[in-house]
Amino acid sequence: MDCKYCQSENVIKYSKLNGAQQYFCKDCIRKFANPDTIPKMQTPIRDIADALNMYYEGMSLAEIRHNFIQQDNNYITRTSPYNWVQRFTKLAVAEAEKYKR
Repeated sequence: MDCKYCQSENVIKYSKLNGAQQYFCKDCIRKFANPDTIPKMQTPIRDIADALNMYYEGMSLAEIRHNFIQQDNNYITRTSPYNWVQRFTKLAVAEAEKYKR
């Protein structure tokens, strides 16, 4: 496992917070939740990408929340997908532009 801040391999398990495993990097002296999450966020990148995809396919925020509960037993708030859409849409469009021909 690598540190999601400095990419060091000098990482150890630290503790659990709200059921999520916490890690500690001995090089940059930072704690983090999951290497698959964006810094300062607890939600995995896959979940955010799924929520953005569902939103832009026309699902309502309530339907997105219901889908997360049914498929992953992940109880997110109704506003979380909206906040993710607001935060990551520009980034997603910029990434998609790289693949246009």
